[in-house]
Amino acid sequence: MGEWTLETLKEYFDDKLSSLEKITELRFDSRRDYIDSKLEGIEKKNNESLSLRDQALKSVYETQTTALNKAEQTLEKRFDGVNEFRSSLEDQQRTFIPRKEVEVLFEALGERIDRNVADIITLRESLIEAAGRKGASSEYIAYFIAIIAILVSIVVFFIKR
Repeated sequence: MGEWTLETLKEYFDDKLSSLEKITELRFDSRRDYIDSKLEGIEKKNNESLSLRDQALKSVYETQTTALNKAEQTLEKRFDGVNEFRSSLEDQQRTFIPRKEVEVLFEALGERIDRNVADIITLRESLIEAAGRKGASSEYIAYFIAIIAILVSIVVFFIKR
């Protein structure tokens, strides 16, 4: 080996530097390729995972939509039944006689019964007087007339109603 001069030293260090640059560049390129391949693999897995999640979410959404539609239909049927029941109650309420009217009718019936009882008592007293005069046959006629009077009053009550 010869002597080192500035030029030879410069060439030597330039060669070393250039070889180091090439080695560093190769290492950098190989690591970049490695990292790029790993990133591509991760990105591919993420895309697959997202695709599976999308499919699962679509399936869940469709299932929930179907369940919601069925629940709405069931609820509508139930409300139809409730409305039908409510309608039948309203019809029934319209056909029932009001309590006030029943009370008035019973009061009138009670008054008629009281009058008939008074009439029967009067007839009985008159029959007793007549029985002493006429005998037992006229007493039966009086009972018969009293029974007819009660029946007539009951029939009149139901006819006026």
